[in-house]
Amino acid sequence: MKVGAHVPVGGDYRKMLEYSLSVGCECAQIFAKNAKQYRFSAPTPAKLDQMRYVHETCPDFDVNSHTAYLINLSTSKEDIREKSIESMAGEMAIAAMLGLTCVNTHVGNDPDGDAVAAAERAAEAICRLYDRARDILHEWCGEMGLLPAAKLCADGLPVMPTLVLEGAAGAGRIFGVTVDELAAIIDGVLARGYLTGSVAGEDGAVERGIGICIDTCHIWAAGYDVATEAGWNELIGEVEEKIGLERWLLIHANDSKFGRGTNKDRHEWIGRGEIGLDGFAYMMTCDKLAHVNVALEVPGEEPEKDIINIDLLKSLRDNTR
Repeated sequence: MKVGAHVPVGGDYRKMLEYSLSVGCECAQIFAKNAKQYRFSAPTPAKLDQMRYVHETCPDFDVNSHTAYLINLSTSKEDIREKSIESMAGEMAIAAMLGLTCVNTHVGNDPDGDAVAAAERAAEAICRLYDRARDILHEWCGEMGLLPAAKLCADGLPVMPTLVLEGAAGAGRIFGVTVDELAAIIDGVLARGYLTGSVAGEDGAVERGIGICIDTCHIWAAGYDVATEAGWNELIGEVEEKIGLERWLLIHANDSKFGRGTNKDRHEWIGRGEIGLDGFAYMMTCDKLAHVNVALEVPGEEPEKDIINIDLLKSLRDNTR
């Protein structure tokens, strides 16, 4: 289980790596574009060179991106969904060019209160954005002649990162909150023949497929008990049955300022909130989660918040606390 944090890019991916290593990151999460806009553009040759340096310097250092907060794939409002599909396709294409491990996104909302329809809309949107991302990559690698900082598939395009759906805290009409809702989206995508992880490329590269991210604060706020071993085992069992543990790829490790089931998304430092150290201690030592990357998203000032919380999670993992 690698431990890292959402880190600043600082205008240079080499600086991103320098910061990450200085605070103890074994993996990292970034924004690959402006998180408050739909608009995107191709990464510059300079940015691609910087990320190539990251991969060459630390080949086992996984970097994932978090999409813009505007993304809404499940909404019934067609204009918003169309903007989200295009923007999300751009995010996937950027991540592919940069050689990122995965792209983490929130699903959106369900304004009509029809979970079945919302899951179908999200699944259909994901399949469409996947095709659109490939079109964008053809343009960037072909017409623009950009050289990706990533392995190439047999078609000459960079490996598409894993699309990771993050569970939400459940306030209002937000969709993608429960394991059932995330499973319904993934089932809809796989039923359409997309993101199965089965497309082999050069040097063993594969299309990595689709997975999930569990944010500990969100899942706690949604009513799941991640403060106890029994609660964790219940959650793990549900994911294993309905999605598959191999698709659980990322954990956002955040304690919660509010109680279980309150639907309030307010992050806190590890062990200083309502979840508490025992819950995180079990998470960090559970064999079934050993393959999952962990990224902190706690409030506070850099670098202190990252140094202290990363060190704490590592100590729980390594039984040195």
